[in-house]
Amino acid sequence: DRQRLQGLYARGSVLVALLASVVVSGLLPFWPDFFALWTHGAIPYDRPLTFVLLIGTAAVAPSILAVGYANYSDRGQLLLRAKALQLVLFLVLSAILIPSIGLLGAAIAVVASELLIQFGVLGRIIIRQTLEHPLRHLLFLAAVMVTVTLAGWGLGTAIRLAIPLAEPLRFFVACRLSLVVVAVAARPLASK
Repeated sequence: DRQRLQGLYARGSVLVALLASVVVSGLLPFWPDFFALWTHGAIPYDRPLTFVLLIGTAAVAPSILAVGYANYSDRGQLLLRAKALQLVLFLVLSAILIPSIGLLGAAIAVVASELLIQFGVLGRIIIRQTLEHPLRHLLFLAAVMVTVTLAGWGLGTAIRLAIPLAEPLRFFVACRLSLVVVAVAARPLASK
């Protein structure tokens, strides 16, 4: 049972990391155009804010499995302490960062509190207790996430720049073409 749990947890965390990386790698090149369409140009696009939120979301994604595991196993106290600590850290970072750098400070506070507590504390404890080689697994997850995110981001950017149409038609064609290329590339993953 322990070996099956280890295999399930390892495969599940890789799947979560892979899915988060694919989504973020697809959003990064097309977000400026999507944001302009979404807000009708009324709100200026903020590249650092977008980057912090999207990359931070991908980086924290593997810890979602640890939170779920802690929630449904006999680790309720650990989850409660970790989430309370995360809230305290978020409030402290918000009080420090928001007055000096505004909305970007709030984004950094959210991402940093999730990375440091949810992934750094809770995720590390759950992964260490569940897997035989936790460090090797975390390095593998990091390599998968960096590779997939950079490849998808590069692909999306190349497609976006190669399409000579005017907006918003360019946005729709580039998104569709990018989805087709990613679907073809991901086809081997669909086999059993």
